Amino acid sequence: MNFIDRQIIDVKLPFNLTKRYKSLFYPAKFDLHQTNVLRLQNLDVTNDGLCFQKGKLIKGCVQSYEHKIPIFERSGFIQLRKNQTQELSSNYQHLFIHHPWSSNYYHWFTEAIPRIWKVKSELDSLVLVIPEHLMNLTFVKESISTFKFKEIIQVPGNLNLRVPNAVVPEIKPTCFSYDPHVATEIARHFNQFADLKKTELSMPIEFAYIIRGKNSKREIVNEDAVIKKLNEYKITSIDARNYSLIDQVNISKKLKLLISNGSGLTNMIFMDRHSAVLELHKQLTNMNDFHDKVLWHLASVLDLTYFHQECEPERRGADMYSANLKVNISLLEKNVVKCLELLNQ
Repeated sequence: MNFIDRQIIDVKLPFNLTKRYKSLFYPAKFDLHQTNVLRLQNLDVTNDGLCFQKGKLIKGCVQSYEHKIPIFERSGFIQLRKNQTQELSSNYQHLFIHHPWSSNYYHWFTEAIPRIWKVKSELDSLVLVIPEHLMNLTFVKESISTFKFKEIIQVPGNLNLRVPNAVVPEIKPTCFSYDPHVATEIARHFNQFADLKKTELSMPIEFAYIIRGKNSKREIVNEDAVIKKLNEYKITSIDARNYSLIDQVNISKKLKLLISNGSGLTNMIFMDRHSAVLELHKQLTNMNDFHDKVLWHLASVLDLTYFHQECEPERRGADMYSANLKVNISLLEKNVVKCLELLNQ
């Protein structure tokens, strides 16, 4: 992956930032690295998109986190030894855009879809190769349908591939970096597609909270109290799982305020610029914790006003990827008032 051709992207600080939390939002910038489209011969590709050539992992198929790469390599080696391999035809160029985290809504729209965008001008000559388990996800299937590939091959689980001619757009090296132009173009693509596929929705929603629900990672343990308080401010609570992707896009493009935590905020991609988002994030409570900047950075490149609120975890030892959170309702109300005051100016 090319790390020489890069630019620095400045990030707008949270609108409600105070001195207490200043260190969490430093530095207010990130490096945007140029990524390439790899055109390779005789690749071995695992079901989750790990690409190997002559026994070596192609670094551009995964993020460049030094502590993660050895894990990806070991996982890939195990899959290549354990599972059967099928060879694809040498008559076609086969496109790979997924990786081990692609089943997550956030990772799909901020990492897999931008890889499609890198080769958008040649899709009619490319065969997309994607595992069945991803195509069984509604948001993956619906988003893929907005593009026109030469063909789509669905790969059964636990099957490796030998690929004579592979097209592998490099994944961005870090999760928290975004190309502002690409983000804008992808938003426009889905908004235009949603316009063509309009469905019957109730009255437009201006303010929304995406619920986490029970039995999910990063559950809001006092979500009933959160919903009750937000109702007082006419903020609609939505279970995104009950809506098609097109409905989610059509809802999101009309929103002025979106509140949630984790991947619940991904739909900010489809919101109108100059709207606002409020992220509920975990308090740092153990040595392995760090403040994840992915949603803050995403809001900034989309030109949205970003608010944040730190939340106490149910278990102090839990990590940021799985900790259930308790929202301070009094602080939530103050932040909501700030959001609405800004939007009403």
